[in-house]
Amino acid sequence: MQKLGLSALALSCFLMSSCNMGNSNTNSIVYENTVDNYVPWMNEVTPNIMAIGNAHSGNYVYRLNASNQYTTLFNQTLKQISKSKIKKITYSAYVIRENNTVDCKLVIDVRDKTDKVLKWEGKDTKEVKDLKDKEWTKITMELVLTKDNLNDPDNHVRIYTLNAAKADVLVDDISIAFEVE
Repeated sequence: MQKLGLSALALSCFLMSSCNMGNSNTNSIVYENTVDNYVPWMNEVTPNIMAIGNAHSGNYVYRLNASNQYTTLFNQTLKQISKSKIKKITYSAYVIRENNTVDCKLVIDVRDKTDKVLKWEGKDTKEVKDLKDKEWTKITMELVLTKDNLNDPDNHVRIYTLNAAKADVLVDDISIAFEVE
């Protein structure tokens, strides 16, 4: 988990540079991380980022395994994301796995201002019917924040992908969309 905290600052800088502040048609704020755009923001490439020839886009991907379990952490308060109330979060990423015994998890974690976990929601790749080994597949999850006061502006969200297995899962082209009122 230390790697999550260390990468949060660099990711925040990157995400602010690739943020679409929404438009009148969508009422959403979208943050994207193609990994390639993230690399120039770092002094050195972290162990969980590698250059490969078959990235979903570009040249770099996150490589997750037992030694490097997490993508970079998105960690913001809701009021930092939007002055309007946030209704829903949609998190997607392209993943490719070595074989069908490896399952990674997309995670959205909502915490209050005291850091108490209010909601931890994960989507396991086992839940994806069209997932094939050694092929890029888009995985998407949603979390509605209008229930149980999850959309309090002082709450913060932590969003990431994890894989604790020994075998590799590659992750690329992350998108986080916040639907606002």
